[in-house]
Amino acid sequence: MGTFFRTINCCLISSALFTMLAPPAFGQMIKVPELPAEEGKLVKFWLKDVWDKGITNNDKSVQVFEAARPKNSYVNLAYAVNRLHHNRSIESLAAIEATQSQDPNNLDAIVFSIWLNVLRNDFDVALIEMQAFADAVKRSKIDRDGLDVAYRRIGRLLGYLQGPVAGRCNPEILTRTVTRINDGLENRQKKLITDSSDGVLARYDELLRDLNQQVHDSIKKNEASNEASKKALKNQSNALAAQTDQIQQQRDDIQIEAEQKISAAAQQLPALEAELQTVIAEIDAIGSQILYRRSAVFYGLNNSQGNFLAQDFNRFQLQQSYLALSTLRANANSIANAIAIEQNRINQISNAYNAEIRKLDRDIKKSANLQRRNTNKLVKIAAGPAPDAGKVAALNNRISALSIYDPLPLEQFRADLLRQVP
Repeated sequence: MGTFFRTINCCLISSALFTMLAPPAFGQMIKVPELPAEEGKLVKFWLKDVWDKGITNNDKSVQVFEAARPKNSYVNLAYAVNRLHHNRSIESLAAIEATQSQDPNNLDAIVFSIWLNVLRNDFDVALIEMQAFADAVKRSKIDRDGLDVAYRRIGRLLGYLQGPVAGRCNPEILTRTVTRINDGLENRQKKLITDSSDGVLARYDELLRDLNQQVHDSIKKNEASNEASKKALKNQSNALAAQTDQIQQQRDDIQIEAEQKISAAAQQLPALEAELQTVIAEIDAIGSQILYRRSAVFYGLNNSQGNFLAQDFNRFQLQQSYLALSTLRANANSIANAIAIEQNRINQISNAYNAEIRKLDRDIKKSANLQRRNTNKLVKIAAGPAPDAGKVAALNNRISALSIYDPLPLEQFRADLLRQVP
């Protein structure tokens, strides 16, 4: 099962919700000290004056602590409670460590530290702290009946480590810790630990059964939904296949029609191109004649041998050749224009049909994508119904949250400490 410790804030919110439902023994302190006036002012400041969450109160809490540097372990515990209430678990843990260094026998600080380390998933550290608690109990002269609340809490935490988060701590340390805690205890106290642990495991089993039932119900619900989806997907796929065939046939028809129209429009082009080539040939012939006759005129005027050529040529013939050349060039331009017009008409026909064909190709691709998507969905359905992943994840997170099994109502610590403020 997965665990749900993404942030300390989430667990604290859950703790706050369970505070109203938890019996007083969940948060009751082992020993409520009588604090001197100066220390009492600090406790009152952290647990009353700047208790409400907010940036200003948070900053004031830290500033006063850094200035005061309290020596009393219960004053430090009050600051640790303030820090945890303000969602500053690291600062709270640091304050608890200072408390324990000042007074290794402060059992309330040790229990608070155990719970805080479990909350932070530092399970092995928490187990070692439990061993430290067992050692501190043996050193202290406190009434053993007053430790009932602590044994209940330790029992719940041991049950949590053995059930909801089983396997996430060192089994050797766990076994050694259980032995160390039970060593020297009366049967009644051992029973307190065992009953608390069993209560957590029973609650865990209950939540697991509830999870399995909800998963089963989700699968049955999805199974019915899958059948309906399967039928709808198959009908849609059949409709898409028919639609694709229809679009493909339409595309083929348009392709044939376009080729026919382009072919019909292009039938005049060969005759026009042949006519153009003929005119070009005539232009070349006239050009050769003009070149010859101009050469004749040149030799006739500048060379004694040109008199013979001049007898076979006159300027009138040269002028007629130029006139014929001009007419042929005009004909060539007309034919070339006619070819360009026909080619432009062919291009227009081709562009129009190509645009329509491209649109049909897009429709075919879209239809194919929809069919592929439906096929993928049908493959998933064929694999069998699965529960809603989001719901299962939420349930897994819920049944592995520490606040479900052992809420730590800070209000109880707060009330117990404030009760002794002068």
